[in-house]
Amino acid sequence: MAKLVSLFISRRQQTIIAIVLGSMIFLFLTVSAGLFALYEARQSMRAESRVALAPYAQIRRNLDSTFAELEKQVTAEPCSAEFREQLRRVAFLPDGFHEFLYVVDGAALCSASIGVFETPLEFGEPDIRVGAETVVWMQRDLSFSGFEGLFGSIVQEGDFAIVVRQDEVPHAVSQWMEFETVATASSGRRWHLDGVEGVFDANRQAAIDGTAPLSGTVRSIDCGDDGMICVATQASLTSLLARGAP
Repeated sequence: MAKLVSLFISRRQQTIIAIVLGSMIFLFLTVSAGLFALYEARQSMRAESRVALAPYAQIRRNLDSTFAELEKQVTAEPCSAEFREQLRRVAFLPDGFHEFLYVVDGAALCSASIGVFETPLEFGEPDIRVGAETVVWMQRDLSFSGFEGLFGSIVQEGDFAIVVRQDEVPHAVSQWMEFETVATASSGRRWHLDGVEGVFDANRQAAIDGTAPLSGTVRSIDCGDDGMICVATQASLTSLLARGAP
């Protein structure tokens, strides 16, 4: 009888051990699969961020080449008829920029499209400084250049400034996640450029509070090389499941 009881207990213990080990293995595989899916989701979101940042990187390259052409080709007396003609010639280059300004001490004296301004256009203190030579005035009304109802940025290097219209930046982000593109200054001030306003602030706050891993939302913030343009992305676990495994 004692041997029978001992055998029964041994088998019961074996069953419990098997259940515990099976549960541990299942839990390990589930957690591993979840972590891998989370990693893949973040990688996909960073890839989407790079897609969103690419047009701004191209604009930066175009700005560099256009400033070089302005320095090379526009050499006449500032704001003279010949000077403005030289500006208009550069405006025909295939870089997407068509309005150039001659700026001294934060005031535009003339432009390629308008000519000499009756009263210099005062832009005030720049919103953003990029390196030692580039300054940017963000989201300014462009009606002074004939672009009624449009806003854009004014980028200056040396005595030349280039008008960059916001509507010239293409939208290229997948619909399975929310995103926001912002321009940032070293002071911490930000300007909404594209996407869903508030996504960037929500991501920053979640990182500060430490709630990002518990929110049920996958978040990511990626910036361009100079740190001026950043893209914040977020996707709920529900949207990720609906989209399928990344």
